[in-house]
Amino acid sequence: RGISAQSQADGDTLRIANSRFTLNNNALYHYTQGTGAQVVVRDNTFTNTTNTVIEAYSGRSSSHPQWQVIDNTATGFGGYGLLLDRAGNLEITGNSFATTKEYTQGFYLEGYGTRSVISDNTVSVGTSSNSCCYAGINYGGNNDDETLTLTGNQITGGDYGLQVYVPNNATTTISNNSVTGTAYAGVYIRNYNNNNVTVQNNTVEDNSGVGIDLEGTVSVFSGNIMRRNQNG
Repeated sequence: RGISAQSQADGDTLRIANSRFTLNNNALYHYTQGTGAQVVVRDNTFTNTTNTVIEAYSGRSSSHPQWQVIDNTATGFGGYGLLLDRAGNLEITGNSFATTKEYTQGFYLEGYGTRSVISDNTVSVGTSSNSCCYAGINYGGNNDDETLTLTGNQITGGDYGLQVYVPNNATTTISNNSVTGTAYAGVYIRNYNNNNVTVQNNTVEDNSGVGIDLEGTVSVFSGNIMRRNQNG
């Protein structure tokens, strides 16, 4: 591992910035049991990481550190680009994560906070050759009061481009994203328990399966462009 950061104290802030990581098995591993902790990862370059670039877990249910991942570049990774499990508030903005390897996933995000913003990222990943479960950006939230925004992201490849499991009663906006070249659905949204979902002004094109796959309900669906998708 390039960096292994563990046992972050309550209320502490960890900043990793302006650094280069090359040929690590994992570039950054983080595990915390601290409450109210924050992690800032900004302006770093990650090259040819064998497995996951940034991997993080919370050690207890009350931890949920807040994460800012901003303006980083990662290329040639073999697992996840960004894996945040049981995280708090998220700001994932302006990153470029790209790999051509199969069975890879750009972002896997599990939010337990009250606000998550995933915006203006460029993500390009390989496919798994079986239309299974690998995505450019995969988000699953667990806070009923969350405000979730996914906007301005450009996603290429993956089995799914943008895959969103909407938290109960959250307010969710999915807008101005571009998704192309997936093996299955360009955008997949599962929303069984809330009507506060807006899907607007997304461009989903040249995917091998469905353009936008909705499972459940959305409150606003407008201005989206679905073009040259094989099944919808």
